[in-house]
Amino acid sequence: MKKLIVGIICLISFLISSALIIVEKSTHARYLNNVEDIGFNMQKFYVQKTNVKHAQEISFFETLVDTYDASIIRTDRFYNEDRIVIYKSGIFSNTYINMLQSKLEICSGNTIISDDAFLATFETNDMNQSGRIKDFLNDTPLILQSLKRLYSENSLTPGGEYSLIVDHSDSEIIIDMLADFYSISKVELLTPTTGFENDIGGAFYLLLFFSIILLLVYILLIL
Repeated sequence: MKKLIVGIICLISFLISSALIIVEKSTHARYLNNVEDIGFNMQKFYVQKTNVKHAQEISFFETLVDTYDASIIRTDRFYNEDRIVIYKSGIFSNTYINMLQSKLEICSGNTIISDDAFLATFETNDMNQSGRIKDFLNDTPLILQSLKRLYSENSLTPGGEYSLIVDHSDSEIIIDMLADFYSISKVELLTPTTGFENDIGGAFYLLLFFSIILLLVYILLIL
């Protein structure tokens, strides 16, 4: 009986420790997937198809930055060396950069983000990487950079998922301007076209299932 109790305690301790790790991983993964969210007013918008060119988009975004102190960040996810790398690429206001830098947890280097400098959660071996963002368990590859850098290094067209960060009073005005700019309806602009999330909950229940099976096997062996 004593061995059984010790075994149960060990299994419970293992389960609790694993659950805490998964919860922490889930929390940090959500943080990195929404790293552009600085707790300010943020509005997601989506562009499925557009004839807008790179230079036109960047110029328009820069006008929004100058006029409304807005920031716009595009999100992409690419397969690179058998893993998904998250790219957050934007046109940033100085106000936003200052707030973002105070939020980021940096392991090494500094928090410079410009057309010639970027941040990542891993070592890219690129001389333009200015710093490394902390990543729990080092399993959420992320690159935070300028939109100009994204377009200069990848064969991409404007479109996809974007985040608009601006004062709430200007948000609706800019959304209307964006719909006109991309020549799509406001409803279409605000309707998600793709989804992406980490299945942390599934991992937890799988762990729980195997822990219960292990416990039952142990009890049968003891008996």
